[in-house]
Amino acid sequence: MQNFAHLYAWFSLVLGDGMKVTLSSVAVAGLLAAPAGAATLTFDGFSLDPLTTGTYSEAGMTFDVTPLSDSSFFISERLKFPDQNDPGATDQIELSTGSLFDLTSLEITHSDLNDPIVFAGFRIDELVSEVTIDADNFGLLEFTGFNDLTSVLITISGTYTDISIDNLTYEPTVVPLPASILMFGTALAALGFGSARRARKT
Repeated sequence: MQNFAHLYAWFSLVLGDGMKVTLSSVAVAGLLAAPAGAATLTFDGFSLDPLTTGTYSEAGMTFDVTPLSDSSFFISERLKFPDQNDPGATDQIELSTGSLFDLTSLEITHSDLNDPIVFAGFRIDELVSEVTIDADNFGLLEFTGFNDLTSVLITISGTYTDISIDNLTYEPTVVPLPASILMFGTALAALGFGSARRARKT
């Protein structure tokens, strides 16, 4: 939004008061929307019975959970899968927000060695970043390179696959000022110069 503030100030000087309403209307119309800032999913205040599949939403992010091993999952102060003791089991979680986002961090409050957890970040169908965790009770995981994503796929495989996830933090991507807006501003400036010139002649 800072880009728009600079643009607005410049056009106000060039165009005069007569065009300020137009520029304000552009902002209100949402052509330049301010990013919402970082958001954290805590899973607090929710208690879902064991589910074999389902969707969970909080703080603007949606989780599509698919326990491929026909197990169940719980949401109660964290997202967690039960101990399965089922070699070859696999579970998947897909994260999305409906727009571009950066995945910042999350806490793995429980995990098992030899039960790898793969985090794959996608932009549409393109794999952007991937990281694999294989450790007991890993703790805080901070992501690098998981930027401008449309979705993140988390795949848990192994014997137990009873991970628990908490305090997931993400941030909507700041969209650069579109070239079309700059062209629109240039056109407004030309109109303003023309109007001022005609006013001086009269």
